[in-house]
Amino acid sequence: GYIQSILQEKQAPICIAFLGGSLTKGEFVEKEQSFVSLFAGKIEEVLGCKATVLPYGQSGTMSANALYCLPELIADKPDFVFVDYAMNDTGDRYLWESTEGLAYQLLRQGIGVIFLLFCNERGSCTRGATEKVGRHYQIPVYDIGQYIYAKVQSGELSWQKYAMDFVHPTIWGHQLIAEQLLDLFRWKKEEEPVSRVELPQEPCFTGAFHKTR
Repeated sequence: GYIQSILQEKQAPICIAFLGGSLTKGEFVEKEQSFVSLFAGKIEEVLGCKATVLPYGQSGTMSANALYCLPELIADKPDFVFVDYAMNDTGDRYLWESTEGLAYQLLRQGIGVIFLLFCNERGSCTRGATEKVGRHYQIPVYDIGQYIYAKVQSGELSWQKYAMDFVHPTIWGHQLIAEQLLDLFRWKKEEEPVSRVELPQEPCFTGAFHKTR
């Protein structure tokens, strides 16, 4: 119901941004083969209205780096931002804080946030901090990595089909991710909207990046 609750408040065109590292950028595939581009090519059909997709993926970046592009992103006035840094972020405490800072600053502007979790060939990423921030602010955490790894473990899917190395998807992998994300918006038609939650008065961690210059 989270997506539906935001969509019912907005008027077309809907604007959706993708903020993340090399997976979001589409490293090692052509731009038009990335899951962001594939999503952009179909989202209007799914929503039944005009939509704009903003690619903010940059290889090698972590959530702390993303704080620097927030003013530009916020100025673009997206309705949703998918955030993908759980693969690049380490367990360092300052990256817990920057993950919270990203979510808080976007939510404060009335922008919907959805965390994306991918995984490496061992099924791992820095889920802990992301999930904790998601629970604190009551925003969705969509664990595509867990979905992929479960299929690999069951033998339904080989890692080599999904990824070309330890983490970066193949062309087929990008197609799979795009369809999974489009399904989030297909399902919203069948969901009841939920009430938007006010920002908590207390931070999840220390609130060190609730404001950035």
